[in-house]
Amino acid sequence: MTPIAVVFSQKEQLDVGAVVATLQRHFGAVIEGLDAPMLTPEHGCEVDVSTKDGRGRFRVTLRAARADDWQRAAGAELAASSPGMGLLAARCRSAVEVSRMISCPGAELALLGALAFAQLGPVLLSEETAIFGIRGALTRYQAILQKARPD
Repeated sequence: MTPIAVVFSQKEQLDVGAVVATLQRHFGAVIEGLDAPMLTPEHGCEVDVSTKDGRGRFRVTLRAARADDWQRAAGAELAASSPGMGLLAARCRSAVEVSRMISCPGAELALLGALAFAQLGPVLLSEETAIFGIRGALTRYQAILQKARPD
């Protein structure tokens, strides 16, 4: 399964409480299946995230950040004009890898934004040259909801 994103982390463990609270407070979302003790490089968690635009399923794995992650983050910072995000990523020694199992764009952005908030690091998307934090995730999430709303 190919990861859709890496969320850099200044914390060695996942802050489950902050992820749950951020999903509820900022995205109006609910998560099921998140179990911090299971998040190791060998074992991840399958989580379901429900938002206003639907439900998605993702695999979440905590691992060490790697040199190629930091290089891609620096490149994305320049390409996306996201000043400081590459430097923030470089301070992070851990990463949360997220893979898509059942697609739902709003749920995906909600999860990535909540992880960025909880882990104090930026989101680096795999499919495009983009790096952003909680504010970028919220902006993208709101755009999805606007498109889904009938006029």
